[in-house]
Amino acid sequence: MVNAEESQTIEKSKLLLVEGPDDLSFFDALLCHLNRQDIDVRSYSGKDNLRPFLKGLPAFPGFVNVVSLGITRDADDYADRTLGSICDSLSDAGLPVPDAPLVLASGQPQVIVIVIPPGENAGMLEDLCLAAFQDDPAMPCVNQYFDCVENKMGY
Repeated sequence: MVNAEESQTIEKSKLLLVEGPDDLSFFDALLCHLNRQDIDVRSYSGKDNLRPFLKGLPAFPGFVNVVSLGITRDADDYADRTLGSICDSLSDAGLPVPDAPLVLASGQPQVIVIVIPPGENAGMLEDLCLAAFQDDPAMPCVNQYFDCVENKMGY
């Protein structure tokens, strides 16, 4: 996978756009773990940059070969507003707009949007990862560690 800062050329027919460098590292590692080498992952460098990034995307060398485009973004405080913002950005860029998260919009390319965490919950990728381990027996130790750091450092 190639970071957008390293190269503008899109090498693969599947493209995943992620919010920032942490998301890029996460999805690169996940796709590597899943042995998926057919997806190009790029960061659009923050939610405020999605609209201009999408507008410029058709100019990237290799974009004409993209058949599917996925866009991830943290819900932050408002999942419904996040979806609306992404859809407005897609429309403004002349790209297909899905009706809902995880619903494929047909067109060239096909587009799917993933708001993280899924559903109507506020949050971000980190919250989703922590939720995956909430029943792990080590989580009380992790929570205790962060409580200790907060008490000692005054955060």
